Amino acid sequence: MNDVFTKQKPHSSKRMNNVRVYWRLAVVIIFGMILLSCTSQVQQQAKVSEDKAEEPYIRVCLVENLQNSILGFEGDYLLELEEARYLFNQEIGALNVFYRDGDLIVKNDKRNYELPSPQSIVFKPLSASSRFTWNGIPYSGELWFHITGLNITVVNKLPMEAYLMGVVPYEIPTTQDEYQEAVYAQTIAARSYALYRLDNPSGEAFDVWGDTRDQVYQGTLRTTPLLEKAITNTRGIILSNSNQATIAYFHSTCGGVLEVVNDTLPAPTDGGGTFAYDLTDNEYNCKVSPYYRWVEVRSLETILWNLRKEFDFDSLAVMEWLADGCRMDVEITRRKPSGRIDEMNFKIEDKTFIARGFAIRRILADQTGKLLPSNFFFTNESPGNWEKFYIIGAGAGHGKGMCQWGAIGLALKGYSHRNILGFYYPNLKMVKFY
Repeated sequence: MNDVFTKQKPHSSKRMNNVRVYWRLAVVIIFGMILLSCTSQVQQQAKVSEDKAEEPYIRVCLVENLQNSILGFEGDYLLELEEARYLFNQEIGALNVFYRDGDLIVKNDKRNYELPSPQSIVFKPLSASSRFTWNGIPYSGELWFHITGLNITVVNKLPMEAYLMGVVPYEIPTTQDEYQEAVYAQTIAARSYALYRLDNPSGEAFDVWGDTRDQVYQGTLRTTPLLEKAITNTRGIILSNSNQATIAYFHSTCGGVLEVVNDTLPAPTDGGGTFAYDLTDNEYNCKVSPYYRWVEVRSLETILWNLRKEFDFDSLAVMEWLADGCRMDVEITRRKPSGRIDEMNFKIEDKTFIARGFAIRRILADQTGKLLPSNFFFTNESPGNWEKFYIIGAGAGHGKGMCQWGAIGLALKGYSHRNILGFYYPNLKMVKFY
């Protein structure tokens, strides 16, 4: 019996060892499945979280220093003050809004509010279709008044895509279907610029100016089917260089030569990295622009008054120069490699006024104040009248980033918005931000 038992014991031990191995293997497999399951869940959660990224809100400055303005409402808006809540709609009628002795005054024959500083008040829409009108222009979203005692800043806060509805049609034509790919490209560039401003705001109480200091914004005043299509089909898409919004410059017309900036433009064909030709298929892309080439005429008187405004000297000097029949010499002293004028001198009698950059366009504005289209020009004095100057130029705007009429030219040639953005911003990629 002992011999039998002795022989069976090793066999029983081997079987037990096998059982232990099987259990260990099972534990490893089960644990591995649990880990795999957890990893899968984490990945899925990250994807869901990414898909649920929220559309950001943006604050647009309508007015920095409040003057007399007219406020109206289309739909219901709520104003909550410390003492009560007030409803505003069309039945209230138009209200006069102005600044007086540090207070915000909002009044008509039905309402009268005197709101002291410092404080911020907000009119909130009670439905998605509610609109407020500011000096006749309709806007969606919230209306904020930031009262500081020194001035009152008027701000429109609204979702990003609604903001773009009020920007894109003022940056590029949206009424012609053949421009579709250019409008798509402009929408993505404008969204990129706006998102960059959320992290780099233009002011303390707002993110962007509602004018050419950032992007022209006119609320819900203008809409077209192409505009709505562009906003919807590019929703949340931006240009990025590291999964962050990048400032995407754009301008009306480059005149055939682009300014290279921030490594976002094509590798230049000349100029050592400072400019690039806006050329495709041996043809300038913005040739379709009304500002591709232009001629402007300026009188001596207009330039003198513009100089007075720019350099803030006594208006009597202008009057004396005009009365005595002074002569003005215009000298271009420095151009950029692209050909755009960076500095020029205006010499009158014994005085020399040095103008640089954007100031040149202000000094050469017409008598209505309309700026010279660009710094890409040369001048010629009229042979028969030394008080008249001819300005022969090209393009409109600063020449940086995407040429908007160039984008239209590419769209007319059949290029997609991806091709257009790839041409003007080759070092950036399209990213779905939200």
